[in-house]
Amino acid sequence: MAGEELILAAVLIVILVFVILRGAVKVVREYERLVIFRLGRLL
Repeated sequence: MAGEELILAAVLIVILVFVILRGAVKVVREYERLVIFRLGRLL
């Protein structure tokens, strides 16, 4: 039983990390767009 719980916990952690990374990538892209936009206006 403990083995099954360990596998379930590992799967949940992997899914959670995947979701967090996806969100982080989206934020980085938005930030990148903002920086490029600001530089474009300054130049």
